[in-house]
Amino acid sequence: MMGDARDSEGKRAVSNTVAVVLLMGMIVTTGALVLFVGSSVVTDYQADARVTATVDSFREVDARISQVTFGNDEIQSVEFADREGSSVSIREGSYVNITVDENPNCRVHAEMGSIVRDFDDDGEVAYEGGGVWRETGGTTSMISPPDFQYRNGTIEFPIVNVGDSGAGRIDRLVVDKDVDASREANRNISRMLSEPACRDPENVTVTVASEYYDAWGQFLGETTGSNVTYDDAEGSASLTLREFGSSVTVNDDAISASDFEAEIEVLSTGVSGGSSNIDNAPTTFFINRSGEILTPWTDGDPTDSIDPDQDDLGPPTANLPVATTISDDESTSFAVAAQYWNCHDYDDTGIDRTVDGTTYDEYGCDNAGGLVLEASLNQNRENLIALTDGQVVPGNPAGYEYQASLKDILQGKIDDDGRLQLQPNQVVYVYELTDDPADADCDDDGVPGYDADGDGTIDDPDDGEGSSCSDFNDAVVLVTLEENDGISAGNFAIHVSFNQVVISEE
Repeated sequence: MMGDARDSEGKRAVSNTVAVVLLMGMIVTTGALVLFVGSSVVTDYQADARVTATVDSFREVDARISQVTFGNDEIQSVEFADREGSSVSIREGSYVNITVDENPNCRVHAEMGSIVRDFDDDGEVAYEGGGVWRETGGTTSMISPPDFQYRNGTIEFPIVNVGDSGAGRIDRLVVDKDVDASREANRNISRMLSEPACRDPENVTVTVASEYYDAWGQFLGETTGSNVTYDDAEGSASLTLREFGSSVTVNDDAISASDFEAEIEVLSTGVSGGSSNIDNAPTTFFINRSGEILTPWTDGDPTDSIDPDQDDLGPPTANLPVATTISDDESTSFAVAAQYWNCHDYDDTGIDRTVDGTTYDEYGCDNAGGLVLEASLNQNRENLIALTDGQVVPGNPAGYEYQASLKDILQGKIDDDGRLQLQPNQVVYVYELTDDPADADCDDDGVPGYDADGDGTIDDPDDGEGSSCSDFNDAVVLVTLEENDGISAGNFAIHVSFNQVVISEE
């Protein structure tokens, strides 16, 4: 029994010793863990602190450079605190291009250069182009904006170049303006932008090449409200500001444009007949957008099929003009088609029309029949004409005295010589829906009786007013396009100045 007691006491002694060892191990491990986590937190805090201090110093760099560049101070200096694991240096290679009408002879090219503090694994902070930028983990962001400003077509960009100073790594930055170089560069910019080919631009392209081009692109897009394109291979961001209509072209009666919204307005329909009453035949419209058929009239649903009873814009009850809009963020083409339908039964609309003292009852179709004629890109192409500013419209008189001629319909948009007075972003469609085929060349000499080539004159006066040519007044549509980054005509203004700054060490 005594032996058992001693053995039990020995076991208890061993157990106590093990417990103490385990406890000491836990204390040491916990201490090491606390030391490790604490040191990691301190390291992160120190990294954040030095980045914050650098951002503040680079804001000071921006202010000092501005004082020299735009103020009366001749020299300014900034001292960079020595921060472990980082260095401040001048880099070259970043630049801005501002190009008028995509013409390389109307391009302002200005180097910028950068003042950069590199934090090794923690990215970098840089002054460039009047802004302060941050790069970390391959992502760039803007800390403070550059000196680029834009408002209603006016670009203001005082460009600062710090890259030609020849300075490498620096500890104390001294800023001095190279007045002679700046003055000469500004003379050249002013001279170039005053050249006839560079005045009154239809579009202006701004391109920034930089290590921080992603952040530059985001800033430019937000400032101008325009779409930005990125070239990762070149390390650049670009946007193009356009005058309304500068991307609009008409080819074979189809309208092409880029990144636009178009208002399509049916101004008039005129397929009608009768002697004592005016029977307004069913007239419908659709849009062909690069092969996609849109039918927004009259129910607003662009995807349903044409119903000549429901979609008829022929009677006075249609309350013309009526409009719809389409948009596309890419480059595309479209055209507006018109259709004339048979009618089995006409009803009095209760609306009268008085012309030269004679009053007519207006009738609308109550029961439409089959399709008579479609004037579209795919059918009876000669029965529709797309006209732009300055073109002379067909001048033939209407078939009935109560029908309006094109000159009547386009009052305010046509001058005394029959020339259209439109904006660059406007197109007028006119349609002949009763002659099959339409005849704009009454004397069959191969030359039409309207301004087909857009030179402002009727191509064949023998086919002019008073002939038996088609009148093209059966429907008239006005298209007005606005590019999403468009600017009103004549509103472009470019104010670019170049300022060469010399960076040196004191």
